[in-house]
Amino acid sequence: MNLPRIMFGACLLLAGPALSGCAIGLVKSLHNVSYLEQAPIPANTNSKPIERDVTRNVLLGFLNNTDFVDNGWKSFQKLCPNGTIMNPMVRHSTDLGFLAYKEQLHFSGTCVSNFEIE
Repeated sequence: MNLPRIMFGACLLLAGPALSGCAIGLVKSLHNVSYLEQAPIPANTNSKPIERDVTRNVLLGFLNNTDFVDNGWKSFQKLCPNGTIMNPMVRHSTDLGFLAYKEQLHFSGTCVSNFEIE
């Protein structure tokens, strides 16, 4: 029996998944960008850009938070409590890893106060 050859094979067998996980960890995927037609910001209003990022980690396909989109939108709306959010945009992307992935949502828009929708 050739012990060095067996040890080399065992190292390849154990290192293969680890190395593939390193390669997979660099994969990013942009799934969806949703936005409404860009409306002009009215004059004589206070406006500021707002952004919110939310993430969800998934291990082995088990989801522990199925409301993260709703919770993310609510936390985005809290950034503009006394105004109107104009020109909202949502970007959905995924970072793939070894046996896990991370979903990310990026909300952005403009918070306009002193403005009423007709």
